Amino acid sequence: AVLAPAVALLLAGPGSSHPHDGRFDWLVPPILRLTEYGFVASVGFAHEVPPWLIFTLLGAMAFHHYDLVYRLRQRVYPPQWLATFGFGWDGRMLLVALGGLTGQVTLVFALLALYLWGLFGWESLTCWLAVPRSGAGTVDPETHD
Repeated sequence: AVLAPAVALLLAGPGSSHPHDGRFDWLVPPILRLTEYGFVASVGFAHEVPPWLIFTLLGAMAFHHYDLVYRLRQRVYPPQWLATFGFGWDGRMLLVALGGLTGQVTLVFALLALYLWGLFGWESLTCWLAVPRSGAGTVDPETHD
């Protein structure tokens, strides 16, 4: 099971150069998220990592994915370095697998959760505080009937 990230990478890698204009290409991101979250949870529960720590790591990843989707909807694009330093879905899965191979799953979960919450939380906070506010999406209750 710890080799699942390598298999997923080998299966998903060739498709990444595809233009993604097919009828069902919108399914790729949710399937990758489901694979990543499922793998992390499976390794965590199999190695008896405390459930709160599994939830903390999954929360950091889910927060990042939500933040990315919201940014794209607002046309506020994340910096390129965020994907590199966030390790990508494949890198995070490989780190968890490495923890499973070395028997240090709880330590890897704790360090990865702290690192990802710090990285994604700080970058999101600084980005959204720097974006100028526009009143286009708000309605003034006094002038609206």
